[in-house]
Amino acid sequence: MTRPLPDAVSDAPEASDASASGQRKTVGGSTLLFGGRLLSLGTNFVTQVILVRALTSGDFGAFAYCLSVVLAAEAAIHLGLDRAVPRFVAKFDEEGRYGELFGALLVQLVTIVCLGSAVVLLAVPAGRLVGGGRPEVLGLLPILVALAPLQAADDAMAGLFAVMANAKAIFVRKYLVGPLLRLAAAAGILLAGGTVNQLAVGYVVAAFLGVLLYVGMLVSTLRSTGLAARYRRSELSFPVRTLFGFSLPLLSADLVLLLVNSVDAIAVMHFHGPDEVAALRVVGPLAAMTLVATQAFTPLFTPHLSRVLARGERDVTAWHYWETAAWVATLSFPVVAVIVSAPTFIVSTIYGDRYSDSAVLLVILALGLYLQAATGFNGLTLQVFGRWKGVVTAAAIAAVLDIVLLLTLVPSHGALGAAVASSLTLVGYNVAKQVMLARGTGITVPPRRYAGVYFWLFGALAALLAANTVGYPSSWVGLVAAAGVSLFIFVAVSGRLDVVGTFPAAARVPLLKARRRARQDPSGAKPPGEHVSSEES
Repeated sequence: MTRPLPDAVSDAPEASDASASGQRKTVGGSTLLFGGRLLSLGTNFVTQVILVRALTSGDFGAFAYCLSVVLAAEAAIHLGLDRAVPRFVAKFDEEGRYGELFGALLVQLVTIVCLGSAVVLLAVPAGRLVGGGRPEVLGLLPILVALAPLQAADDAMAGLFAVMANAKAIFVRKYLVGPLLRLAAAAGILLAGGTVNQLAVGYVVAAFLGVLLYVGMLVSTLRSTGLAARYRRSELSFPVRTLFGFSLPLLSADLVLLLVNSVDAIAVMHFHGPDEVAALRVVGPLAAMTLVATQAFTPLFTPHLSRVLARGERDVTAWHYWETAAWVATLSFPVVAVIVSAPTFIVSTIYGDRYSDSAVLLVILALGLYLQAATGFNGLTLQVFGRWKGVVTAAAIAAVLDIVLLLTLVPSHGALGAAVASSLTLVGYNVAKQVMLARGTGITVPPRRYAGVYFWLFGALAALLAANTVGYPSSWVGLVAAAGVSLFIFVAVSGRLDVVGTFPAAARVPLLKARRRARQDPSGAKPPGEHVSSEES
């Protein structure tokens, strides 16, 4: 689904057997991990439904708040090394620099142990500071904070498995066993009448068991690949400057996600208490479903763009960028269409009538996330081009904007203010990244072909929002309208995205096939820039 290269590129030398094998592993592994994400998403969603229905709004709010603090603590423990270490470990392994390879792993291990210990020791004072001294927080946070170093270690080992192209290990541990352990802990404890503190202990035990499983799998993989035999204590070298020189700029981007995903709950807890946190957090997983298509395209986008730049073909980068963004925007549209058409029905059916007021928060958050998805991989593109100044500048602008909005809106509007602040921050962040993208890479507005896709998508979304404002006769009418509009939009933009060329099986759909023929000239030639085959895409 990425932009095929011009015809001249077809004259390039064939890839070596090793390169072709590596590409097959990458694509096959990405497909497996995408399936794992969907499985994990479903399992985690079931777990959250159990939590919401079994706990009081106050207990669920306190629990969700503590998990937000854990997420912030985990980011602090990583210091961006969760992405820097795999990058350099792969480089060191390829170049046979095993002393630096094991040194990088030790640097990450020491960082996790030291910062993780500090986070655990500071849990109670932090709870008094950001939780307002609330007893429900002070009881839960010292337990749940142990998740931060455990999850940091878990992510570190997942990065190593990715370096060794062991997608199966990541699938089993991260997307299958981990979510199932949490589901078992939640279901077992809550159905047995356990307390929220016992639930917190169950989460920590599940995470600890997951780390033990990962350690066993990692040791086995290191031995089977022969990497363990390369360890020499006398050759150890610690590339501290190299690692942190790469990771700290990435930390600025993580800060924005941290603010949007964690600090909003902290602000709501401080000013309004756990019930408002529950109202905000209960709809988070539903809104996040708008990013499923983004997660599916992420693994292949960066490698392809890197190859294009390595060939010196900067002239096709804009086309590649906007086609990928248009695909993500189109595939994400049905999710946001359903959400804006029947939010109250969705929230009340899944979580119960007591959370029906959170429907408006769901719409606000989903719109912000959809706009983030629709603008494409601007941050990743800046990183591939090495425009770190643009990454840091955009992150700084978004961080300041989010803090100002939270302090302005949350005291008087609670969860509603936090939802508005988060969505506006995402919009501002993406606008800033697009500006930096235009300045640093020359990728500006979408070409006319893909501008038409956005015209259809945003026009249809505006129509659905207007219809919901007026009101549907019933929620089912809204859902049917969302489904019908989504199908219409997909057919309308299919020619611009060349659905049949990207997915040959779609040629069996008469309407799509007819639309594609209509775009061809009498000689049967394809429109300029269309896919030649599914393999090229």
